[in-house]
Amino acid sequence: MSEIERVSQSLSPGDIVQLFQLDLSPIGTNQVLCFTPGPAVTFRGITYASVDIMAEGFEWSGKGKMPQPKLKIGNATRMISALALDFQDLIGARLTRIRTYRQYLDGQSTSDPDAAYDPDIYTVEQKTHHDKFSIEFMLSAAMDQDGRQLPGRMVLRDVCTWRYRIWNPALNAGAGGFDYSRVIGCPYVGTAYFDRLGLPVAAAQDQCGKRISDCKKRFGNNAALPYGGFPGVSRVRAT
Repeated sequence: MSEIERVSQSLSPGDIVQLFQLDLSPIGTNQVLCFTPGPAVTFRGITYASVDIMAEGFEWSGKGKMPQPKLKIGNATRMISALALDFQDLIGARLTRIRTYRQYLDGQSTSDPDAAYDPDIYTVEQKTHHDKFSIEFMLSAAMDQDGRQLPGRMVLRDVCTWRYRIWNPALNAGAGGFDYSRVIGCPYVGTAYFDRLGLPVAAAQDQCGKRISDCKKRFGNNAALPYGGFPGVSRVRAT
């Protein structure tokens, strides 16, 4: 049982914290906005700014249609308004919601970057409200896009297409650290480091070779691997 599963089943799990990453790269600008509805916090080396935000409708029973959450963001600084104006109401931007508990945030005595629920990943589907006080969007799950084919990416048997973390020597006041702000798909935050050939290296040389063997080195042979390739594709033949 993982740490997040263990604490979620306890009588007093602690205060849950919601963290949001709004990735604008799918709509043409190299920006990722990180924010949280409570006080500003840092998790996995990423700082989430305090923003007046209300998010609801993420729950799904497993039956019927997938949820279409609503995201309402305060517009006091006009930053979201400006982005919506420049980039067609942000339609197509990718929103990731991360949930963890306050005791696992960076800087806590019990800090744990691995202790988080699986991320919820949605796409901005429509702007539904906009005034000087707030702006509201309707989201849709990646698997609930009308007219789209699944999978929505190239099917490769032996190559993982997830984006891996990047070492940034400028982080932590020049001491260096991993930049997770542009990570898509790969959840690895561990301290075992390997190069593209699978050989042990220092943290600054850590790079994934994108093979399933690289995934096993990081997550173990007995883990459910988050591998972004399709190792079983050779078993499927068109008739």
